[in-house]
Amino acid sequence: MKIVITSTGDTLESKVDKRCGKCQYLIFYDTDTEGFEAVLNDASFGSGCTGVQAVQLLKKKGVKLVLTGNVGPTVLRMLDEFKIDVATEIEGTVKEAIEKFSRGEYKILKQSEVTPHYCSDSK
Repeated sequence: MKIVITSTGDTLESKVDKRCGKCQYLIFYDTDTEGFEAVLNDASFGSGCTGVQAVQLLKKKGVKLVLTGNVGPTVLRMLDEFKIDVATEIEGTVKEAIEKFSRGEYKILKQSEVTPHYCSDSK
């Protein structure tokens, strides 16, 4: 299964980014092969709710689950529409997030836990 972890850097030792759509990096991880790809999130450079671009990339890459700190309502609706699950309140390193996911420690989010303007907050 392909999952993505929002990240502050491009390695498995990087910290999980608390933002979903405006994270600095997207770490694409394949649970079958245990391989990963780090992609600079171009949406993080835009203003306003640019998370839509990031979600479209997730769909294109066949992602089934997002591990992140928080997610706004617009991004959450898009993830739901594309049948991509999301788990929030993820902390620590990307590697730790993957390990906890593998142990089944995360709960899938059903509705947004942040305000609609969260996505436009500054870094």
